Amino acid sequence: MGCFYLKKEETHYSIYEDSHGTHIFANNDINLMLQLGELAATGFQTWKLDGIYTRGAAFVAIAKLFAQAKSLVESGKEQAAVLSEQVAQLHPAERGLDTGFYAIDPDDIK
Repeated sequence: MGCFYLKKEETHYSIYEDSHGTHIFANNDINLMLQLGELAATGFQTWKLDGIYTRGAAFVAIAKLFAQAKSLVESGKEQAAVLSEQVAQLHPAERGLDTGFYAIDPDDIK
């Protein structure tokens, strides 16, 4: 089986197929700040922050916001909306920001 890459013009999703299956990529960056309480309640304990497109001081500030959010989640307090807005302000304006595939029902994907 060969590999192929295709960009669906009507979406921002790129699709790559190879012998391991179909891989769908979105161009937007992901911010799950508003979902951290829910994720923590389901047992997620590891968070990964990727600063490839948000460099330097802005990424450090975003990392500090997520560290603050972790402390708040652990103490039962919530300020996710305020912190999420701060993440959005620090995020590069030329890049999209959303929740990725988090809230998409897998049955809706065709």
